[in-house]
Amino acid sequence: MTGMRNASEVIRFGVFEVDLRTGELRRHGLRVRLPSQSFQVLQLLLERPGGMVSREELREKLWPANTFVDFDHGVNAAVKRLREALGDSADNPRFVETLPRRGYRFIAPVEGNPDSGEDVRELEKDRPQRLGDMADARLEVEEALTATRSASPTAASVVTPPRPASWRRALPWAITAILGVGWILVLGRWGPWRTPSPPHAAQRLSVALGVNGTLPATDAPFALSPDGTLLAFVARTSERTAQLYIRRLDQLMPTSLSGTDGASSPFFSPDGQWVAFFADLKLKKVPVSGGAVVTLAEAPDPRGGWWSEDDTIVFAPSNRVSLMRVSAVGGQAQPLTTLREGEITHRFPQVLPGGAAVLIPQAPRSTSARARHWYCSFCHPANARSSRAAATSDAMWRVATSPTSRMTRCS
Repeated sequence: MTGMRNASEVIRFGVFEVDLRTGELRRHGLRVRLPSQSFQVLQLLLERPGGMVSREELREKLWPANTFVDFDHGVNAAVKRLREALGDSADNPRFVETLPRRGYRFIAPVEGNPDSGEDVRELEKDRPQRLGDMADARLEVEEALTATRSASPTAASVVTPPRPASWRRALPWAITAILGVGWILVLGRWGPWRTPSPPHAAQRLSVALGVNGTLPATDAPFALSPDGTLLAFVARTSERTAQLYIRRLDQLMPTSLSGTDGASSPFFSPDGQWVAFFADLKLKKVPVSGGAVVTLAEAPDPRGGWWSEDDTIVFAPSNRVSLMRVSAVGGQAQPLTTLREGEITHRFPQVLPGGAAVLIPQAPRSTSARARHWYCSFCHPANARSSRAAATSDAMWRVATSPTSRMTRCS
């Protein structure tokens, strides 16, 4: 019978066996993952069990001539991974022993080792063809067994038909059970008998300022931190001009922030650690815990700003100009939007989550139209500085001024 495995093709030591034809290391019959170079080291050691294999021999086997590599490091790494696969130790070796500055030696008893290294090197050639030969050998064995059973009626009569594996018998029931559970979950969540959840009621917050003063009647004199724990507001007392205050909602009294005289339109950073504001014709910021005020940009007649998640501040530096943006650490402010025909101002921007677009309230140029409604548009920062043709892709929305106002898309 052709293609049958020779005894020298499988080498055994301890609980391991090495199949030289398939290039596999197995432990208790289960394959152990082993890198190619480490397997080649093991092959060379098994050619001469008990004998030394020099580091120079390993180098020549692992790397062809004219290869430029750190050979010592490569050999050490290959041997280390071999020991890990075998559960071996360099200090207390059971399989691979280190001979300092010379090489290595395989010290475990070996069964079925080949007679010479030529056989091992020959087995390394043409692995895809070898695997094909193994399949052919299995087919030949099965055909021989089938022919033997057919030739012997007595033998055929006592052969028991193979029973299907237990997992195959259970598979249809398992699939049915999974589908049944899925339908139960679907019907339980979206079934027609479920009562729809009531809409969330609007929540209102009434907070006493805790300071004897008044809020400015223009712009946006207060802001709530992103986590809802801090309130920043501008208040004017009888003794001094408007100043910025910070109040924790779990405390009764606010804290004034020094250096913020004349502040207006505060807004928080995304992490709630800073609050930006306008004062002295400039855009500024100050830590919520107090500290030095940092000037960021010019703002001669400001109309609000927004601190985006990418640590960029979008703001309106004046009444009838387009929006600008500047880094939260300072620097040169850059134009963000362009006023289109019929628009007179971009003000009080709101950067949408993720920074993909900016919501901009706009006042139409016509006085009669302005009395009826305002407009809002979505500006995409990536092309906001482009020409009017690019700006026409912005989605336009109208906000009615009735008490039950809601956003409706303009046609």
